[in-house]
Amino acid sequence: LGALEDYDLRQHADLVKTLDAFFTCHGNLSQTAEMLIVHRNTLLYRMNRINEIAEIDINRPETRLALHLALTIRKLLGTR
Repeated sequence: LGALEDYDLRQHADLVKTLDAFFTCHGNLSQTAEMLIVHRNTLLYRMNRINEIAEIDINRPETRLALHLALTIRKLLGTR
């Protein structure tokens, strides 16, 4: 998550928030877009940026698990 947090700070972006919403909506892109009040294409762009910046493939189950755990730990620790 570090690369995404750094990017968010530098670019005033919401990629970590987007990722959190994505998991809250169980990976459903339409629901995530509704939750964030953004167009679905905007969400797709953000998801691609997450993949690029973090150098991951969000479509891989083990990647999703690792990110979801990282976000959960981040919330529990109250960081950023």
